[in-house]
Amino acid sequence: KLSNSYKNNIYWKIINPIIWNESKFALITWDYSIKVNYLNDIMTFIVKLFGKRKSGKDWFEQGNDLYEKESFLEAIECFDKVILDKKMHGKNIAMALINKGKCIEKLEDLETALKCYDWAINMDSKSSEAYLRKAGILKKIGQHKEAKEFISKSKSLEE
Repeated sequence: KLSNSYKNNIYWKIINPIIWNESKFALITWDYSIKVNYLNDIMTFIVKLFGKRKSGKDWFEQGNDLYEKESFLEAIECFDKVILDKKMHGKNIAMALINKGKCIEKLEDLETALKCYDWAINMDSKSSEAYLRKAGILKKIGQHKEAKEFISKSKSLEE
């Protein structure tokens, strides 16, 4: 597999000048259908060289797979990409935050996991799982009264 820096070198030193020079020529001399076919061929080549850009859904699924394999740090990176994906919204981001929190909880950083669950609740206030997971953390750190409140909130959302 080619490294990203090697791919970038290929693109900027070889492909980009070809695209630029050939595109100028194409715009001047070729008809529209030839230009479209030519650009499609270039795009196909670039996708083959650099790979398809993953969607938020792809990163989410990969994160879940890595979580199942107990590769928590790699899973966190995937969930971060979901969270930062501009095409993802509300509930999807909340689920990614919950899953990130689960990974962090497995790494025994309860304070950071608690923040993930708080953010998930802010993104989707109807997520019973976020409330339940937050209650679990609060219970672990000895805040039993607050934990009970979040458990009851979670149960009320499930009804």
